[in-house]
Amino acid sequence: MIFMFEVHTRDWIIKLNPESHPDELVVEVASTCNMNCLHCFRKSAKELEPSNMDMQLFEKVLNEGIKSGVKKIVFTGWGEPFTHPRLDYIVRICKKHRLEVAINTNGLLLGEFMDLIVDYVDELYISLDAATAQMHSYIRAPKVFSYIIKSVEELTKVKQERGSLKPYLKALFTVTKVNVNEIEGLQSLTRDLGFNEVVFSFSIPYNSIDDAGCLSSIECIDSFFLKLREAMSKLREIGLGITTPHTLYKPGTRCPFATNRALFIRSDGAITPCIYYAYSWSPSIFGIRRNVKAVVLGYIGKDNLIDVWRKKYAKMFYKLSLRRSIPSCLACTLVEYCIKTRSNEVDCLGNEPNCGHCPFYHNLTFCPL
Repeated sequence: MIFMFEVHTRDWIIKLNPESHPDELVVEVASTCNMNCLHCFRKSAKELEPSNMDMQLFEKVLNEGIKSGVKKIVFTGWGEPFTHPRLDYIVRICKKHRLEVAINTNGLLLGEFMDLIVDYVDELYISLDAATAQMHSYIRAPKVFSYIIKSVEELTKVKQERGSLKPYLKALFTVTKVNVNEIEGLQSLTRDLGFNEVVFSFSIPYNSIDDAGCLSSIECIDSFFLKLREAMSKLREIGLGITTPHTLYKPGTRCPFATNRALFIRSDGAITPCIYYAYSWSPSIFGIRRNVKAVVLGYIGKDNLIDVWRKKYAKMFYKLSLRRSIPSCLACTLVEYCIKTRSNEVDCLGNEPNCGHCPFYHNLTFCPL
């Protein structure tokens, strides 16, 4: 008999629907990257081995996803998806199985995959993080900004020529201490390039509170919201969708992975609940350094994805999706003294893992879901 998750109280018994299944898989086909961005928290990862997902492993991921009822695959992770040598085949085989496909990219290799993107990709997230070549060179990579911009222009042109609304284009802007003044210039850039939406996220500081991370500086956050208010009316006038982070203590927490019924698959096949807990690393938010330990629920090839969803992940999914008994370590007055907030192993109410200090859960930064 298969154990199904249940919650018992004095008056209620709550059971997981035996038909429950993930809707999305976020797949890290590559943990390699062709940029070395100033604010990238992959630099803090303790066990990240740059690699490409083996094709036999991807076939297993795809088969497990289809059997489990997955309808969408998002290619992103701690690396750049387009560095995988077989990404063309991977995307095509996903569409052959009628899956929705989204890709998150730094844009450097867009020009090499133009037909694939227009013909097969439903959503494309492009991390710009700057409105000028000078800032892009400082934050992401030198002397490539103009090439990326030309590639996006070509993509928009091809979409228009083919009468295609896809892919839906989202510009990602990761706010740091050094690029916060670029927000105003972003409005004309994204309008001219044909983006549908702009997503602002705060960068997550790693190791030291003195890096570029905006979440280590109240001044940076205040400056961002001031600049955003000044630019917001113009951004809306040009018809752009806008997604912005919440203020620190604004209520309305939500886990993007639980909300979208998604799991994260690492390039080595590890099944994890989210991108934030995919690897062991050390974020440092508002001066509190935390040791995040990778949360691995199973491995593709060894464990059935649907069993992981309905058994190993079910309790975590229940609490995150219903937001039950999850404290906020970021808003807690004891954050500087509490030992529980120093790691993600367990919170003050006994939840394992501790999601109370996750910036994604607090809508301070966003996943491409």
